Amino acid sequence: DLKTGATELLRPQFTRYGEVWALGRQGGQQRIWQFSPGRAAAVDAPVLGKGTVTAFRISPDGARMALVRETAGRSEVGLARIVRKDKSIAVDAWRPIDLRRPGEAALEQIADLAWLDTNDLLLVGAEDEGAQRVAWRVSADASRITAEGGEPANWEARQLTVLSRPQTAVVVGRQNETWRDIGSGWRPFLPGLTAVAYPG
Repeated sequence: DLKTGATELLRPQFTRYGEVWALGRQGGQQRIWQFSPGRAAAVDAPVLGKGTVTAFRISPDGARMALVRETAGRSEVGLARIVRKDKSIAVDAWRPIDLRRPGEAALEQIADLAWLDTNDLLLVGAEDEGAQRVAWRVSADASRITAEGGEPANWEARQLTVLSRPQTAVVVGRQNETWRDIGSGWRPFLPGLTAVAYPG
């Protein structure tokens, strides 16, 4: 029940099943809740507790969850499995995505992520805290990690949303400015927004 002391809630997520998912802190620990028409359920989430989750997104097929969690000052990205049973839901089987690139530094500061399609994620992140955050396209098996490019200088990207069909991404950055990916680069979108979301 979110009425009993839930804090530090992340942006909620909507799934193809008509569910709303929330992730926040209650009783000193991070927890996941899932709400469906007529019922709310606490989720068994072994994936939590090893670092602090700072962002999560549910895959278009509703079967996986991508998460960013911080441990010892660095970010890691991984996938977890969503298991739905008659009266219970579990999020388990954490599998990290290796963000090391051959001959280059690993991406260790991830601000946000979103699913581009059933296989690829879009991340906003950088190699270290002092570097410019860039949008990166990452396949779920880490076989491909490529910078999208075309981002404005010092955009200070911190939040991301994607509409899968067609693939349209919007980033929130400095002074609540936003940019939209038009395929050939990022262009100014709407000013004064603190959060953005497309339907899940």
